[in-house]
Amino acid sequence: MISISLALILLVNISAAVRADDPDAKGIVLLAEGRYREAAALFDRSLRRNRDNPQAYANRCTARYKLQDWEGAISDFEAAVRLRPKLKASLAPAMSDAYYRRARYRIDH
Repeated sequence: MISISLALILLVNISAAVRADDPDAKGIVLLAEGRYREAAALFDRSLRRNRDNPQAYANRCTARYKLQDWEGAISDFEAAVRLRPKLKASLAPAMSDAYYRRARYRIDH
């Protein structure tokens, strides 16, 4: 379940996303539609163009979390927060779960 604050971040950007023709905008729409693998691919493309885009990391973090890619989600979370520390609050609830699930996976395997 996407946290309420994270959902608000996505919704605020959707109106711009519908009008814009860029991978970040399209990725936000795909996230809202639950098309996480496709969204992650668009954020990958965006990050190839600009490695310093904290919002693309945050959005790809959400997609990876929903795909149960704990390592990828945590890596993106850390990159997003390093670039824009204020993102930590909106991503923290999902990331605490990702850290837990990663730990459980490592214990079980």
